[in-house]
Amino acid sequence: MCQNLVFTYAATTTNEPNDPPQKRQPPPAKQPAHPHVAHQPGGPLDGQLLDVTNLPEEERVEGVLLMTDRGVFGPGGRALYSPSEADPEGTFLWDGDAP
Repeated sequence: MCQNLVFTYAATTTNEPNDPPQKRQPPPAKQPAHPHVAHQPGGPLDGQLLDVTNLPEEERVEGVLLMTDRGVFGPGGRALYSPSEADPEGTFLWDGDAP
Protein backbone atom coordinates (compact mmCIF):
# COMPACT_ATOMS: atom_id res chain seq x y z
CA MET A 1 0.00 0.00 0.00
CA CYS A 2 1.34 3.40 -0.98
CA GLN A 3 0.57 6.54 0.94
CA ASN A 4 0.99 10.08 -0.29
CA LEU A 5 3.15 12.08 2.05
CA VAL A 6 3.12 15.84 2.10
CA PHE A 7 5.99 17.75 3.62
CA THR A 8 5.75 21.41 4.48
CA TYR A 9 8.85 23.56 4.65
CA ALA A 10 8.65 26.91 6.39
CA ALA A 11 11.48 29.21 5.42
CA THR A 12 12.79 31.43 8.14
CA THR A 13 15.12 34.35 7.86
CA THR A 14 17.42 34.68 10.79
CA ASN A 15 20.96 35.77 11.30
CA GLU A 16 22.14 32.65 13.06
CA PRO A 17 25.83 31.83 12.54
CA ASN A 18 25.01 28.44 10.95
CA ASP A 19 22.59 29.85 8.38
CA PRO A 20 23.73 29.59 4.77
CA PRO A 21 24.91 32.94 3.33
CA GLN A 22 21.95 33.34 0.95
CA LYS A 23 19.59 33.16 3.92
CA ARG A 24 21.28 35.83 6.03
CA GLN A 25 19.86 39.33 6.05
CA PRO A 26 21.92 42.50 6.36
CA PRO A 27 21.58 44.36 9.65
CA PRO A 28 18.86 47.02 9.60
CA ALA A 29 19.95 50.47 8.46
CA LYS A 30 20.59 52.89 11.27
CA GLN A 31 17.89 55.51 11.57
CA PRO A 32 18.57 58.93 13.04
CA ALA A 33 17.57 59.25 16.67
CA HIS A 34 15.27 62.17 15.86
CA PRO A 35 13.71 62.24 12.39
CA HIS A 36 13.31 65.69 10.88
CA VAL A 37 9.76 66.51 9.81
CA ALA A 38 8.32 69.51 7.98
CA HIS A 39 4.76 70.85 8.17
CA GLN A 40 2.64 71.02 4.99
CA PRO A 41 0.12 73.84 5.26
CA GLY A 42 -2.39 74.20 2.42
CA GLY A 43 -3.20 72.00 -0.52
CA PRO A 44 -4.44 68.42 -0.53
CA LEU A 45 -2.03 67.32 2.21
CA ASP A 46 -2.84 70.21 4.55
CA GLY A 47 -1.76 69.59 8.12
CA GLN A 48 0.24 66.44 7.43
CA LEU A 49 3.89 66.06 8.32
CA LEU A 50 6.59 65.27 5.76
CA ASP A 51 9.61 63.27 6.91
CA VAL A 52 12.53 65.10 5.28
CA THR A 53 15.23 63.19 7.16
CA ASN A 54 16.43 61.23 4.11
CA LEU A 55 15.31 63.55 1.30
CA PRO A 56 17.99 64.20 -1.32
CA GLU A 57 19.46 67.72 -1.16
CA GLU A 58 17.86 68.61 -4.52
CA GLU A 59 14.35 67.88 -3.19
CA ARG A 60 15.07 69.79 0.03
CA VAL A 61 15.90 72.87 -2.09
CA GLU A 62 13.62 72.54 -5.15
CA GLY A 63 10.62 70.81 -3.56
CA VAL A 64 9.03 67.41 -3.73
CA LEU A 65 6.12 65.85 -5.69
CA LEU A 66 4.00 63.69 -3.40
CA MET A 67 1.42 61.14 -4.57
CA THR A 68 -2.10 61.94 -3.41
CA ASP A 69 -5.68 61.07 -4.32
CA ARG A 70 -7.00 64.32 -2.82
CA GLY A 71 -5.68 66.74 -5.44
CA VAL A 72 -7.22 68.16 -8.61
CA PHE A 73 -6.14 65.09 -10.63
CA GLY A 74 -7.63 62.50 -8.23
CA PRO A 75 -6.03 59.10 -7.62
CA GLY A 76 -2.50 58.96 -9.03
CA GLY A 77 -2.14 62.74 -9.00
CA ARG A 78 0.70 64.53 -7.26
CA ALA A 79 1.01 67.63 -5.13
CA LEU A 80 4.10 69.84 -5.29
CA TYR A 81 5.40 71.13 -1.97
CA SER A 82 8.43 73.44 -1.80
CA PRO A 83 10.36 74.71 1.21
CA SER A 84 9.22 78.02 2.63
CA GLU A 85 11.68 80.91 2.27
CA ALA A 86 10.94 81.96 5.85
CA ASP A 87 11.37 78.45 7.32
CA PRO A 88 13.04 76.16 4.74
CA GLU A 89 13.74 73.37 7.26
CA GLY A 90 10.36 73.33 8.97
CA THR A 91 7.65 74.16 6.44
CA PHE A 92 6.98 72.96 2.89
CA LEU A 93 4.32 75.08 1.13
CA TRP A 94 1.88 73.79 -1.48
CA ASP A 95 2.72 75.01 -4.99
CA GLY A 96 0.02 73.20 -6.96
CA ASP A 97 -1.03 69.83 -8.34
CA ALA A 98 0.35 67.77 -11.22
CA PRO A 99 -1.01 64.75 -13.10
